[in-house]
Amino acid sequence: MARGGGYPAQMATTRSRCDCGCDPDRDPATFRAGPVVYEFGDTVGPEIPGEKASCLFADGKLNQVIYDRTRAAAEKYGIKVTETDQYGPDLVGTAAGYALRPEWDRTQKVLPYRVKLNARHDLPSRFATLAHELGHVYCGHVGPDRKGRWPDRRSLPMELCEAEAEAVAWLVCQRNGVQARSREYLSSLIAQVDVQEVNLYAIFEAANRVESRTPTL
Repeated sequence: MARGGGYPAQMATTRSRCDCGCDPDRDPATFRAGPVVYEFGDTVGPEIPGEKASCLFADGKLNQVIYDRTRAAAEKYGIKVTETDQYGPDLVGTAAGYALRPEWDRTQKVLPYRVKLNARHDLPSRFATLAHELGHVYCGHVGPDRKGRWPDRRSLPMELCEAEAEAVAWLVCQRNGVQARSREYLSSLIAQVDVQEVNLYAIFEAANRVESRTPTL
């Protein structure tokens, strides 16, 4: 599961019309003949109207300790959380499962799931993304738990998985002083989701697991 993606070329065009340039440390998104296109987040310059309203980001003040405890708690459930600066600015995080792969070797000290976050984002945004991606794992969207703590729900439609994971992120963020822009994201999904299929129990259980070792300081 991945949250976020590249902006279309017209966003880069918008930047060019506002006297903006590209970050010299970033590579272009395309190398095709014609104008070189960079991802929107790899450009610098005056703010574009609506730029800060992206549902991929979050606001608020978060204690670093809570973020660290959330990551540590995930490992107790078999989830390795890492950060990378190799993601584009508009890909905020991904979650994947290794537990059911044929080549899985139980003798290796490798956790069955992994969540990878974009290290280039600020702490509130990384926390919101962490809660979202953990929501995918705990809701069973990337496979079942070996100890039976959550079922295999990989057959669900992508939009339903995204709606449940974002609901988890919203609950966790609300309880930890982070303002995630979940309303905007959920509103873009709701028309494609059968609300009767949304599993509220899975959402609440997942949110509780995300916060299982993150007491408010």
